[in-house]
Amino acid sequence: MKNIDQITNGRVQVGAGTMYALLSRFEKEKIVEQVKIKDGKKIYIITDKGIDILKQEHNRLKTLVMDGENLGM
Repeated sequence: MKNIDQITNGRVQVGAGTMYALLSRFEKEKIVEQVKIKDGKKIYIITDKGIDILKQEHNRLKTLVMDGENLGM
């Protein structure tokens, strides 16, 4: 949660309940995979499926930005 806040310069804040619900869902959908527990914290990695989904979303957002720029925004 701290990393999200830092990466987005505070624009995005995720509560613990939301984070745990998302991680659980992403793990079930094989988007992330738990690799170990360190100091009581679960460590996850993104899977190949997760990377593909991330790339698709990145491209979708880039397209939205380009569409906005074409409208003179």
